[in-house]
Amino acid sequence: MKRLLLIILIVAFCTMLLSVQAQEQIKIGCLFPLTGDLARLGVDSYQGAELARLEQNEKGGLFGKEIVFVMGDAVTPKVAGTEVERLIAKEGVDIILGTYSSSLSYVASQIADKYGKIYWELGATATNLNERGFKNFYRLCARATQYGSWAVESVLDGLLPKLGIKPEEARIAGIFEDSLMGTERADSVIKEMEKRGLELVMSEFYSSKSIDLSPLVMQLKQAKPDVLLASQYLNDAILFQKQSKELNFYVKIFVGLGGGLSMGEFKEALGNDVVGLLETSFFPTAQHVNPEYAPGSQEIVEKYEKIFGKKMTSTYPVINYTGTMVLWKVLEMAGSLDPEKVRESVFKLDIPDKTTPVGYGFKFDETGQNIRARVVTTQWKKDSDYQYTVEPADAAAPGSEVEIPLLTWEEKKALE
Repeated sequence: MKRLLLIILIVAFCTMLLSVQAQEQIKIGCLFPLTGDLARLGVDSYQGAELARLEQNEKGGLFGKEIVFVMGDAVTPKVAGTEVERLIAKEGVDIILGTYSSSLSYVASQIADKYGKIYWELGATATNLNERGFKNFYRLCARATQYGSWAVESVLDGLLPKLGIKPEEARIAGIFEDSLMGTERADSVIKEMEKRGLELVMSEFYSSKSIDLSPLVMQLKQAKPDVLLASQYLNDAILFQKQSKELNFYVKIFVGLGGGLSMGEFKEALGNDVVGLLETSFFPTAQHVNPEYAPGSQEIVEKYEKIFGKKMTSTYPVINYTGTMVLWKVLEMAGSLDPEKVRESVFKLDIPDKTTPVGYGFKFDETGQNIRARVVTTQWKKDSDYQYTVEPADAAAPGSEVEIPLLTWEEKKALE
């Protein structure tokens, strides 16, 4: 009898300890594609959020409690949905932080909305994510349409005048991989061109899984554009450049619309053939940006490389770090994880531009979109492992002005 009583007391004590420990922690659901086809940038995204978690815990956490991430691996949209269900129903989280991919976010945020939970989206760009009327969905980054419209604006108002080419005389073409990312960017490019009274000389969609893009390259050679706008992932971006070189396809200005062109693997695969290529990005490259435009970005790069033991090769860690730090700010203002109090704090938030590591500030509209999020133009330069921010002018580091026209393939060969 005494032995049974002792066992009961031990179990009760352990249960009490677990309960106390749980009360000393704040659990946040953390949902990213950590394995599978999207893992490359999914892991980068998670590591940015993790950096923010570690930093906040060093400051005492939230409400005097340690922040703990409860992880979910969003391999596919279907799995993303089941993982959110698990995080909310079984793990008891009140906030989901994620997700990088628009297709994953679309499904996962629907589940979170069903439960009335907060969904804090750091990197998915599909415009319609904010058009579904979800009360607790908040997006920190720019929308897909901003990539295309900014690219056209940058080309027409900033780049063509440097070459002495009038916008109405320029031959501008667009190629777009046919996923949601590519189709939204294509739509925004076409609309911005129409607004200026202009048309693309060629607009073509293709599969990013294509193993031969030479027919597309030959079509472009026939169209003879001065400017090419391209929405591409990593592998198809590499393939397109290799086959453009083989077939000697050349344009004066090449602008990627956010995607694979900014990644370190793109430079590793192509070497100096990337020199001069431009890209619209939703964050100025941390290693080459005016520190007055994006204060603290370089320090984040250094912390990241120290903690994770590797170079930062994409923009996602800084974007996700900054967006997660904004979440901590909102929660501190709310003093609670209650969705209504958090919502009140979200709409009170007013962080000015040029005060954050991403350059832009944070202020939300009624749909939960950060209306201060913006994109910039970056460029690969000779012997650099990272792109330089070149537009807008106040984001460019001293001495990193845009270099156009694009070098020919023969001129790039001479760089070796």
